[in-house]
Amino acid sequence: MFIPQPRFILRQPNGNKPTAIQCHLRFNGERIVFSTGEKIHPNEWNSDIQRAINSKKYPHNSDVNMWLEKIDTETKFIFRNFNLENITPNRDLVLKSINERLFQKSSRRIPTLLEFIEKYIEESSRIKKPDTVRTYVTTFKHLKSYASSQSIHLDYSSIDLNFYNSFVDYLMHDLSLSQNTIGKHIQVFKTFMNEATDRGYNKKMDFRGRKFRRMSEPVESIYLNEREIDIIWKLDLTDKPNLERVRDLFIIGCYTGLRYSDFIRITPENIVQEDDNQYINILTQKTSQKVIIPLKPIVLEILDKYDGHIPKPLTNQKMNQYLKVIGKLAGLNQLIPITKTKAGKQSTNLVPKYNLIKTHTCRKSFATNAFRAGLPTLSIMKITGHKTETQFYRYVRITELENASSLTKHEFFKD
Repeated sequence: MFIPQPRFILRQPNGNKPTAIQCHLRFNGERIVFSTGEKIHPNEWNSDIQRAINSKKYPHNSDVNMWLEKIDTETKFIFRNFNLENITPNRDLVLKSINERLFQKSSRRIPTLLEFIEKYIEESSRIKKPDTVRTYVTTFKHLKSYASSQSIHLDYSSIDLNFYNSFVDYLMHDLSLSQNTIGKHIQVFKTFMNEATDRGYNKKMDFRGRKFRRMSEPVESIYLNEREIDIIWKLDLTDKPNLERVRDLFIIGCYTGLRYSDFIRITPENIVQEDDNQYINILTQKTSQKVIIPLKPIVLEILDKYDGHIPKPLTNQKMNQYLKVIGKLAGLNQLIPITKTKAGKQSTNLVPKYNLIKTHTCRKSFATNAFRAGLPTLSIMKITGHKTETQFYRYVRITELENASSLTKHEFFKD
């Protein structure tokens, strides 16, 4: 069974203005080229993956890619049907089928809000990260359960401030979600509404009002100072190989500032040498930024331990579990006050520091320790990938006592 692979190519890839995106098909010795109906500037096109560049700079390209995915899916569906019906397709038959499935105007009704969200999640599953799609699915599940509990028909016209207050109340009291989790679901819901509005389905703009907001509260996150990292490094874990691998990966993260998704992808090819110094040169997964990081001797020691490779990674979830065990073995028992609003009530609990350690602690530890050591902020940001100092300073975790202690070294406090 032959199913051709549609190829998406710009009509004028070297132009300096928006140009048509064409679809190329080859089958049975024939070649078909047809316009997708979309135009794009060549600077916004990735010819390697044959899709529009979808980023914060070009957020509008999400719709373009969804349409290209639809063309890809529908075209393959057409050829599967030909195979099932033992039809040998020719140029005219293929073009007629493509036109009927993709380009003829339809008199079908506008989908309801919940129908649209379900379809949007299906489309997103092809082009967005699994974690993002899982969040979409959870928000959708809560929306449906909310509508069922209230015995209401949820549609575009019902999305106003009354809906917002009622939905937040449901998430807060019926589901007992935390304030930040509720805020995340509101943000996702606004994503759904923005997409529906851009496609012409929704005309009601209340969801863009100032009071229809994402709520949030500060989250206490920890970092480990260099003394604590050293204690973890010196733990004898030879009889606990899984913990030893996790510990070694954690140390790499603490001295590179990389996210979990990046430090588990380090290969010997990422290690480069220049002027007798060794560096990690890697393209980050989340932001597609190239970062070059000087390697501390301790990181080189770990790589040598595993013959130039990193320890075999575990899942993020399993690694987070093991890190808490490692922290407890290291005696990181300091009680940290954690304040959280849940079900509309604020409470503060004292939690042992080891119970708050996770893979993201590496990154916060790197940023904070580098900052405390006096490295220039912009140099640290070149490694962490933060675009602004405001973003960066959210990562720096210095207690009031640590801040006061560092100030005592300044000349102002010595006279």
